[in-house]
Amino acid sequence: MNADIPAIIYQQLTAPFRPLGRNATLNGVRVESRTIWTDEVLPDAVTKFVVNDEPAYEYQYVRGLSDVCSAGSEVTLIGGGEGVSTVSAAEMVGPDGFVTTYEGGEDQVRAGRRTLQLNDVQNARIRHAVVGDDVSLRSNKGNADVVPVSDVAESDVLGIDADGAEFSILRSLAGTGQPPERLVVEHHAVRNDGEVVVEFDRDEVVSLLETAGYEVTKEYCDARGANYGKDAEIILVCEHNTV
Repeated sequence: MNADIPAIIYQQLTAPFRPLGRNATLNGVRVESRTIWTDEVLPDAVTKFVVNDEPAYEYQYVRGLSDVCSAGSEVTLIGGGEGVSTVSAAEMVGPDGFVTTYEGGEDQVRAGRRTLQLNDVQNARIRHAVVGDDVSLRSNKGNADVVPVSDVAESDVLGIDADGAEFSILRSLAGTGQPPERLVVEHHAVRNDGEVVVEFDRDEVVSLLETAGYEVTKEYCDARGANYGKDAEIILVCEHNTV
């Protein structure tokens, strides 16, 4: 029996009642999650597919972005999720900077755009597009554009939170004429239906970074892990050797 079945059933049964709930806050960013009171009292194994208040959400990835984003920076993010990293990066770069996020999943694009509205963010946009391989989108990609890595590489900072697509993205970066000055790369194993489809391989990621001309300057490990704590997760902060 799939251990996630109780969580899936709970999410489906409570979905009609969530418009009566409240917005959640993830790492200080408001999102349209619509939590209800039962989320607070039931075990995590049952509520894990429901977004509740979570101060540490994407903490290490956002921390990595804060290391390389500054006022006025042009930032590109591959992978948008709930829009938390987009809002956080937009705050870091300020009104003179801009953040463009590429997200392949239809549901995540809608959620991310709503998050921008809830947080009154004017200096960011979320584009419905796949960059690199669509290894593990969290919802249907629908009519998402397919954008080559070369089209998104010309920025001060590139953040990659692409659930397995980081390998193809980094390979493509090696051939771009004007690579981003700084990278933040999140890496962990990827699972589909509980099965590992992309293995955790730090050495391979670092090798691809070096081939593309980058040096890892900082490394963070998310203590919570990925895939609900089943797998290790690292965030690599990198600088191009031409900087």
